[in-house]
Parts: sequence; C-alpha cells; structure tokens
Amino acid sequence: MKPALHNMARPPWPEPTVSWLLGSPGAATRLRVLDLGSGTGSGTRAAAALGHRVLDVDPSAGMLSVLEGESKRMPAHIGARITSAMGSAERLPCPDRSVDALLCLQAWQWVSPPEAAHECLRVLVPGGSLAMAWHTWDRSVPWVREVAAIVDQPEPSLSHGASLPRGIAGLGGFEQREFRLDFELTVDRLVQLADSWTYVRRRPDRAAVLERIRSLGNRQAGGTGRLTFPHLTECYRALKLFESQRSHHEPPI
Repeated sequence: MKPALHNMARPPWPEPTVSWLLGSPGAATRLRVLDLGSGTGSGTRAAAALGHRVLDVDPSAGMLSVLEGESKRMPAHIGARITSAMGSAERLPCPDRSVDALLCLQAWQWVSPPEAAHECLRVLVPGGSLAMAWHTWDRSVPWVREVAAIVDQPEPSLSHGASLPRGIAGLGGFEQREFRLDFELTVDRLVQLADSWTYVRRRPDRAAVLERIRSLGNRQAGGTGRLTFPHLTECYRALKLFESQRSHHEPPI
C-alpha cells in the first residue's frame, strides 16, 4: 500500500496512550524520544504534541517522506520538534545514551528481539523507558468478529507480549496496560484500512473481500456513512536499569 494511503487508513495513537508509554512524565517534563519503526508517524506526532522532541526512525524513505509532509502541516512549534532518519532496530542512527524514551508502535514483531533490545539499551539513558504497543481488534463486538471472518483472521492464540525482550541484562520488568480506542472512520476509510492489511492485499479474491467489507460497513453505519471500529491497545513499558540496580534485579516477568 502507498505510504500516503497507509497514513490515512491506520488507527491513530491518542496522546494519553503515548504519554503512558513514555513513562507518564509530568506536564513540564520534556523528553528526547525515539520512535522506532515510525512509519508515517502517528505516534511521533502525538509525542511531539505532548511537548517532546522526537527522532522518528524507519527503514522506508517513502514512509518518512509522508511523515515529514504531515509534520509541516502541524503548528510550526510542534512540527519543529520532529526530525527523521532512516535506520533499523538493529542499527539505530544515534549516539549512546542520547534518548530518554524509545517507542516501538505496531512494529516490534518485525525486529530481531535480542539484537534490537541491546541496541535500544545502548541509546537509552539509565532510567530511560522502552515501550512497545499494538492496536488489536475488540472481538467482543459482534460486527468486528464478522470482519475477522471475512478476512479469515482467527483470534491470535498468543498476545503480542510474547514477543517482548525478556531476560535482557540491564532491562527491568515490563509493566502492562490496555487502553480502549474507538476508531471513528467512514465506510470508505474502513475499506482502505482493510486494503492496508497484507493478508488482504495478497488474496486472489481481494476485490470480493473488500466489497464484503464495504457491505458490512454500510450495514453497520446505518445510512450515516460513518462508524466506530473498536480497538484495544496492548501496551508495555520497561526501564533501563542504573548500574546500581543490576545486581539486585530479578528477571523480568
């Protein structure tokens, strides 16, 4: 999918969720944040709006180009807090101990966890936070289960937490929290969202699947053209330990 359409279709990252992932800093605290696998930067923009300076890192020049365009459309004092760099989780483009908080939103499953964790710890200051999060569908809602059936996606047997880097020297245990996200969108945008899912785009019957999604969306919208797609956001955060903490630290949960 083209980066611009990806930016339009995907669910946002609300500021309260991003603030928790950053360690719930006080309103006057200004952090140096790295958004790893930033994509088109929904999380980046939320962190910048909270007052933090953000380096967004992604291996895709196309994604970063869209993010830079979106940043220019933000109020100047917010957009000025955002900078971009190409890079990967295994090779971050910043010095040792130069980052207060590191976010990885909807992307940790694409990295090599042990290598990425050590690289994240390299760039974090002691006491800095490492956080991962994923939006997941709220399958307690009947029409969301219909979406899953149409695109042939059974409920995962494991949570995203199974991919967390556990037992890494210098990294504390992970806290977990779940946020609700009521993603408001048009029927057209619902179809675009479905078309952004790789497992839909690769299907030989893609057009028919998207038409079924449109039909379901129209039925759910009830003639208004708009609907709410309920999600649950699965969030995790951990701290880089100070040297004095390491010998007394128990393995992460």
